Amino acid sequence: MAALVEGATGTLFNVFWFTALQSEIAPGELSRVISWDYLGSVALQPVGQLVSGPIAAAIGLSSTLYVAAGVALVLFTSVLAVPAVRNFALSQSGGQTSSASSGE
Repeated sequence: MAALVEGATGTLFNVFWFTALQSEIAPGELSRVISWDYLGSVALQPVGQLVSGPIAAAIGLSSTLYVAAGVALVLFTSVLAVPAVRNFALSQSGGQTSSASSGE
């Protein structure tokens, strides 16, 4: 059940995330921005995998999962506390500056 919920919410997040990126980043810079975004998304995964085993051995699997869920909730809430994130709206320029859209 958890995998179904994560899959559905992850997919929904990706739709909004990539829509925002494609709308707000100039086309000539989009591939670089997405590359850096992906690197940042996966760079710390090995660290998490490295420490999760010893933590689970020390405090138990259930406790580790509850702590991880708590950390995720705190991070999610912290990001939503930023007004620029909470009130984000796509611009009408589509990530293009006035000189880029006029062909100069």
